[in-house]
Amino acid sequence: MADQILPAGSAAPTSKRCRLNGSRVESDTRLRSLLPFFLRILLGVVFLYASYDKILHPGAFARAVHNYQILPSIAVNPVAVILPWIELLLGFCLVVGAWLPGTMVLSTLLLAVFNGALIFNLSRGLDVSCGCFSTQIAGSPATWWTAVRDVTLLVASIWLTVSILSTPSPDNAPDGGDGRPLAPPPEQHR
Repeated sequence: MADQILPAGSAAPTSKRCRLNGSRVESDTRLRSLLPFFLRILLGVVFLYASYDKILHPGAFARAVHNYQILPSIAVNPVAVILPWIELLLGFCLVVGAWLPGTMVLSTLLLAVFNGALIFNLSRGLDVSCGCFSTQIAGSPATWWTAVRDVTLLVASIWLTVSILSTPSPDNAPDGGDGRPLAPPPEQHR
C-alpha cells in the first residue's frame, strides 16, 4: 500500500479512515453524554405532568387510588394527597439536575411500584383507570399497552440510575470527585 501512487489531491485512505473513525467516536461520545441529559429531562417532565391534575383534584385521585384495590381504605387519602407532591418534587429535581443520585433511586422505585400495581390489576382482570396523568376514572381503562409504556419509562429510569450512580462526580463519588481517596489506604502487611 505504501508503494501505491495516489491521484493528485487525494489523501491516503488510512488517514481518511482515521478522521472518519475519530469523528464517529467523537459523535458517539457526545451522544452518550446527551442521552442521560435528555432522558433525565423526559422523566422529569413526565413526573411534573403526572403530578399536575392529581394535585388539583386530590378527591378524584383518591378514587383512582381506591379503584386499584391494593391499599387499605385508611391509606388511600394520605397516599392521594402526598404522592402527587412527591412526583412534583422528583420531577423538579430531575429537570434542574438537583440531588440526582437520590432523585433517580426514588424515581425508579416509584415507577417500579406504579408498574407493579398496574400489572397486578391487569393480571387480575380489573378495569381500572391508570390514574397516571389524569384523575378521570370515567376514561378508558388501562391496557397492556399502558403497561408497556410504563415499563419503558421504568427501563429508562433504571438505565439512568445506573448511569448516574456509576459516574464519578462530587455528588456521588466516595472520593470527593477528584479521584483521590478521602483517607490514606491502610498499611499492607508483608
